Amino acid sequence: MHVLLTLVLAAAPSWVGYTPEQIAPELAEIHKKEATFNGRLLAISSRFLGAPYKFSPLGEESGVDADPLFTTKEFDCLSLVEISLALAATPNVTDALKLLKDIRYFNGEAITGPNYVERKHFMESQWIPENTRIGWVKDVTKQVGGPLAITVKKTMNPEIYKKRKKVQELDLPEHRIPNGVFQWPVIPLDKMEEVGAKIPNGSLIFVVREDYQTIPYRITHVGIIVQRKSGTYVRHAKDQGAHMVLDMPLAAVVKRHAEFVKWPVTGFSIYAPTSPKPAVAAHAM
Repeated sequence: MHVLLTLVLAAAPSWVGYTPEQIAPELAEIHKKEATFNGRLLAISSRFLGAPYKFSPLGEESGVDADPLFTTKEFDCLSLVEISLALAATPNVTDALKLLKDIRYFNGEAITGPNYVERKHFMESQWIPENTRIGWVKDVTKQVGGPLAITVKKTMNPEIYKKRKKVQELDLPEHRIPNGVFQWPVIPLDKMEEVGAKIPNGSLIFVVREDYQTIPYRITHVGIIVQRKSGTYVRHAKDQGAHMVLDMPLAAVVKRHAEFVKWPVTGFSIYAPTSPKPAVAAHAM
């Protein structure tokens, strides 16, 4: 795996630590060379291989989370995906920074300014449904998994939310607490390797855990699928072991997640990244 990472780093110039201004010339070139959204997503995310891991490196620059709105110095799994999506959507860095807010925040945040409360905090009940609605992702789990795919759910409302394990975290107003029954397809953990080669290159892969009522979410990790002649890999910001952005064989990812006992993994969901709808893209104009 270290040899693989070295080869990938040698093939793609690193943007780790780059400012938006430094990224701009190469970003424009990538958009000229790569005709597909997935191709641009893969090319851009490869520029961040080797970057250090940091939990929640993005914030609102003030208030509850004073981390920067944008950084390439360090990543967690979600910020790697969000930043890569935004940069893949437009050759203009300034516009990409605006689109990043559309990915991370609810309606109008690209115009009114980011707010911690308005962030899409929970994957299955906020980030995925909202970004599906506005055109950033599309569920392809059943397309990949076929009859192997199962349906899972998460029930959440203000009363259940009050019982969460870490009450001091994410103290949200009632209108931003997920409210409803959220269902989505999952490929079971023990079936994932069977369908790995069928996953479209550049897809997003989400890790889905078992449902615990005291935890307000089930999706805990996300990566980008990289298909090579040597097999299927997951590009992700890994918080344990390597503690960096790397490409990891899907088989190793599955094996690692099969070892989780305290909060077992149910399986994986697959989403195709898509170009945003015109109404969203207009925010970047």
